[in-house]
Amino acid sequence: GTYYGGSANLMLTATQGKAKLFSVDIHQNRLPENLLKHPDFTFFHGTGRKFMDQWEGRADLVFIDGGHSFGSVYDDLLTFNPALKEDGIIAFHDVDIRHIGVKILADTLLLHGNLINPVKSDTLLIANIAQKIPMPTESDFAETIINLSHLVGHTGALDPYKHQSDYF
Repeated sequence: GTYYGGSANLMLTATQGKAKLFSVDIHQNRLPENLLKHPDFTFFHGTGRKFMDQWEGRADLVFIDGGHSFGSVYDDLLTFNPALKEDGIIAFHDVDIRHIGVKILADTLLLHGNLINPVKSDTLLIANIAQKIPMPTESDFAETIINLSHLVGHTGALDPYKHQSDYF
């Protein structure tokens, strides 16, 4: 997701003209004009899958910050993971209990060794993907849901995930 371009601006500033940034969002452009005119920035209006259908590059970094349901984050991971360079970095934003779908995915990837050299700060998780390790299974994600249930108690936060097979 791009939203208003806050993260995009930070990334462009940090890379100092040494990287190209492609940003994908299903919502209409809400970006400031200076970002849209930046020579290293390209905005794509649509889904990640539609973007990947027409993009042939390889990515050094994939920053996942779109939909926050488990299904959305899992779909983004499966969509963009093949585009990552072998030593590429994946970043997940909003890895916290308020965004339980993102947390379920990230915690399961961590538990099963799919993320190498993970670094977490506040709600941002950055790591390399272990390409040779198979993605977790439905039962692996179900185990994470059960393990997280003690954190959220009986708030109903995990209710949408009671039938996790709907997401696979």
